[in-house]
Amino acid sequence: MQRKQQKSVRHHYIPEFYLRHWLDPNRGQLVEFSRPRPNGPVVDRWKYPKATGYENNLYTIPGLPEKDQTVIEDKFFKIVDNTAADAVRKLILDGELNDSRSRSTFCRLIISLLRRNPEYIRYITDQWDILDQKSMEDVRINYNTYKKEGDPSTYEEMLSKSDPHRKHKIFYRLFSKLICSEEIASHMINMIWKVIKNTGNFNLLTSDRPVLISKGAIHIDFHICISLDPQHLFVATNNMKTMSNITRSNKVFKNYNDIICKQSSKYIYASDLSQRRFIENRLGKYQTQFFIPSGQP
Repeated sequence: MQRKQQKSVRHHYIPEFYLRHWLDPNRGQLVEFSRPRPNGPVVDRWKYPKATGYENNLYTIPGLPEKDQTVIEDKFFKIVDNTAADAVRKLILDGELNDSRSRSTFCRLIISLLRRNPEYIRYITDQWDILDQKSMEDVRINYNTYKKEGDPSTYEEMLSKSDPHRKHKIFYRLFSKLICSEEIASHMINMIWKVIKNTGNFNLLTSDRPVLISKGAIHIDFHICISLDPQHLFVATNNMKTMSNITRSNKVFKNYNDIICKQSSKYIYASDLSQRRFIENRLGKYQTQFFIPSGQP
C-alpha cells in the first residue's frame, strides 16, 4: 500500500540553506535575535535553521484539493531553494557565476526573499480577494453581454458549473509569476555583480529582510546587496561607478549590517553574540522593509 505523502506545515520564508552559513561550528546552531514585546528587551536564542524564519501554513492554499494545498512550499520553493543553494556556494567559493542559468537561479532567490515574507503574502492574498470579488461582480452584472454560444443561460448556472478551485488556482499562478518576475530577473541578471570579502573586525549579519535594495531599478545608482555568509557580501549595480563607490568604502559592511537590522521585521541572525548591543539598538525600532513594485500587487 502506497504511503500518503505528508503535507508540510512549517513554511520557511528564510531558507534553511541560507541560514546554515551562520552556524557556529561547535554548536551547529545560529543565534536568533528577537524583540518579543515592543520596547522590551532583545532576546537571543540559539536555533537550528529549521526552527526559525518560518510560519506554520504560510503558503497553504486551503481552497485547493488537499494534495495540492502546500504545492507552493513543497514544490515551488523547494526547487527555488535547492537550486539557489548551489549558486550561493559558487558565489562564496568563486566570487562569480559565469553561466546564465546560475545567475537566473540566484535572481529568483533574491526576488523570492523580497516577496515570500508573511506580510507580503497576506497583502497579495487580500488584494487578490478584493480583485476577484470585483471581477465576479462585474461578470454577474454583465453576464448576458459576456456569455457566448453554448454558455449557461444564467450567471448562477455558470457559477454552479465552474471549477470550485478556480480562484485559488489562479492565485497560485499569480504568486508563481510574481516570484519568477521576468522583468526584475532580466534586469538583475544583466547588472554588474561582485562578491567582496569582509575586511571588518566583525561578522556580517542577516535578518528576515536580508536584501538591501535601493531606489528604483532604472535609477543610475540602483544597487542590491545581500550577505552570503559572515564573510562575503554580494553586490549588484547598474554601472561600474556605483560599484566602485560601494566596494571601495571601508564602511560598506557596517552600513549593510545597519540597514538590514533596521529593516528587519522579527528576527536578526548572527553566528555569535558579539554584536548584541548593535542589534539591540536597531531591532524593531524602524520601519520594516515591505517591497511592492509599482503597478504590481
